[in-house]
Amino acid sequence: MTDASPAPADAPDRAALAEPATTRRDLLWLGALTLALRLPTFFATKHLTFDDGVFGASAVAMRNGGVPFRDVFSSQGPLFLPLVWIADTLGLHTLDGPRLLGLASGLALVIVIYLAGRELGGTTGARIAGGLAAVTGSSIAVTGSIAADGPAMALASTAVLIALRYRRDPSTGRAVAMGVALGAAIMVKALVLPAAVPVGLILLWGR
Repeated sequence: MTDASPAPADAPDRAALAEPATTRRDLLWLGALTLALRLPTFFATKHLTFDDGVFGASAVAMRNGGVPFRDVFSSQGPLFLPLVWIADTLGLHTLDGPRLLGLASGLALVIVIYLAGRELGGTTGARIAGGLAAVTGSSIAVTGSIAADGPAMALASTAVLIALRYRRDPSTGRAVAMGVALGAAIMVKALVLPAAVPVGLILLWGR
């Protein structure tokens, strides 16, 4: 006869203990891969694309006191040039300083997509999703240079991740956070507006 007695209440849940370590390990190698693929473009001495050159010149204009949308023209949303200015300031106004925005956006995008994959499909699906975000050429193109697409995608993906966690554990804080992230994404580049669809559906019928 089998012993069906329950495990002791204080017995450790090995799966639960292993999961944070697995997540940290996955994020470390995904982050290293993301940086390795983008650092050559980050350190490029010439502009990489039309946008990279134009917004690099915009960063220089802002260094000299230019105000976005008054002295410095931008074809992107109102939040983009302030983000370029912040990146350039953190980069100490060096040649590569403005590209910190793309580099940070690439890292954020890969991390957020991995975590969203964990919400949807477990570890294997998360690794595939994060790996694709790290190595896909189109992702590298807009997160290794100065472009609005990278930060917009990172912010929109963050809104979707928060929405997925809201579906699992709703709270007012998460609802506000997903709205802020989505709004910021649209203020960087309006083309990410379709991300509002899954966020809205989860808010309406998430449970």
